[in-house]
Amino acid sequence: MSKRPGRLPSLGRRSDFSCRDSLIVLVQKRGPNALASGLCYHVVGLLKRIRNSQVAIETTRRDSMAPDWNERFSDSEYAYGTEANTFLADNATMLVDPVLSIAEGEGRNAVYLATQGFRVHAVDGSEAGLEKAARLAADQNVTITSEVADLNDYQTHPDSWGSIVSIYAHLPRPLRIKLYPMLVQALKPGGILIFEAYSESQRGRGTGGPNDLELLMTCRKIEEEWKGLETILLHEIEREVHEGKFHTGMASVVQYIARKPEQN
Repeated sequence: MSKRPGRLPSLGRRSDFSCRDSLIVLVQKRGPNALASGLCYHVVGLLKRIRNSQVAIETTRRDSMAPDWNERFSDSEYAYGTEANTFLADNATMLVDPVLSIAEGEGRNAVYLATQGFRVHAVDGSEAGLEKAARLAADQNVTITSEVADLNDYQTHPDSWGSIVSIYAHLPRPLRIKLYPMLVQALKPGGILIFEAYSESQRGRGTGGPNDLELLMTCRKIEEEWKGLETILLHEIEREVHEGKFHTGMASVVQYIARKPEQN
């Protein structure tokens, strides 16, 4: 006659009692060989909870380090200046109307494109930034449309835009892999993407951009995350970037120009 297994020692927490009791049931009903698989099951569950906690802590840390964009843009001075990004300006003739500019900030790029005859829609999470964008457009006697939106929640219709512009929009990877496919769908066939961001090699230089590697870009990240486009230009280079008081000198950047294939 087999001996009834004794109870496992108490671990002192309610969540541990449920784990202990379920293991006892395994031994009683299925025999001792089930104990190992039961332990594995609960260990995997514990590791998942630890990982989720780590992700939550990392997200909180990153959010606490991110700029308060309304605060940054509330000053009368334009944080990144009023002149367009030079990479964008040098390649603006490639763009197709209308243009969507994400993370537009205070409007310097959108307003420049409007002076070149483009219809531009600027999206940014900062109301203060887009208010300054409207003032800058009025000063230049042009019109842009704008939308205050968190890019985590932003939606736009497929085949809506002739071009999309992303200049120094440093986003966490979970948002990029959600947002970028939607933006590719939003481009019209033949539409153009112009993208520039600080690279991972920029970290620690102190001339601009975040210090979080997840927010910095590489050519490999571009290739993995912008799917469905034909590459026209993709490289990492060092160049002088002087844009207001936050982009202040020699920097390592990733530049990307791509086209959405024409439909057959």
